[in-house]
Amino acid sequence: PTFQPTPQPTGQPSFQPTAQPTFQPTFQPTSQPTFQPTPLPTPLPTAQPTPLPTAEPTAAPSSLPTISCSPGYRVDETLNCEACTPGKYLNASAPPWPTSCSQCPLGLVAKSFAAAKCDSCDIGKFGLTDGTTCGQCKSGQFVNKTGCMDCPTGRYAPTAVHGNCLYCVAGFSTNNVSKAAVSCSDCVPGRSSSGGLAECTSCPAGRFAGTRYE
Repeated sequence: PTFQPTPQPTGQPSFQPTAQPTFQPTFQPTSQPTFQPTPLPTPLPTAQPTPLPTAEPTAAPSSLPTISCSPGYRVDETLNCEACTPGKYLNASAPPWPTSCSQCPLGLVAKSFAAAKCDSCDIGKFGLTDGTTCGQCKSGQFVNKTGCMDCPTGRYAPTAVHGNCLYCVAGFSTNNVSKAAVSCSDCVPGRSSSGGLAECTSCPAGRFAGTRYE
């Protein structure tokens, strides 16, 4: 070539690369990441932490799982509802549900399974100690919480009654029956009673009684 440049370019291309980029990527990676994400996830977690847990702890679990039993039922060892047996009852209406039924008080009964309460016996009958059946009292007796009791002096019961025997009022007596009387009769003329007595007494000298002393 000449030492002085020609005023016009030569027809042959120069040996230096052009200022325009090539259409093929370079063999060396670029220093900046590409705009498109990589198809595979990165092995490390993201730089941002996950949200913190709540400051308040969750409520502690109950000792027994939540279970709902009807009145007359208890929770058994397998955490199922089991009916109370005759003679026992249970009337729980909210948890925690009891694991045992209660025995009926003396004088009351629960004749069937799954009783929510104990019942009184019919008049003249009383609940036996097992709480399942009622016993029969006799005339001249009354029923209390322990069973059949004889009527005391001055009281009577044509048929067995609850609580106490009937009171023999003034002018009447239980006809010399001091216990377990079944009737109350009026005093005969010349005799009287102030009430609650087993027998009528004779009028004192100078006094008299007609058919009845009031």
